[in-house]
Amino acid sequence: NHRYLWSAFRRKSARSAYARTKQNIPPQQLSECFQRLSEAVDNLDMDEMEAVIEKMKEYHYEGEQQEIFGRLKEAVEEVDVEACVELMQKWPR
Repeated sequence: NHRYLWSAFRRKSARSAYARTKQNIPPQQLSECFQRLSEAVDNLDMDEMEAVIEKMKEYHYEGEQQEIFGRLKEAVEEVDVEACVELMQKWPR
């Protein structure tokens, strides 16, 4: 049992270390992602919506941004365009 716990701890530590190596998203990059996502939502372009989320995954988010990003990923997965628009509007500036 202790091996399982140690393994789980190491995986969590590795994920945390990886997250710490990511940079915060630059404002210009965020603006570009939201522009692309808005256009994809308007056109119901699921591939582009997913591509934007993949791009956004390259960056680190903290606090409310992290929470909203998690919800935005779910909204894209569920093709909930209304939620996508709402979450982009709620994003802390």
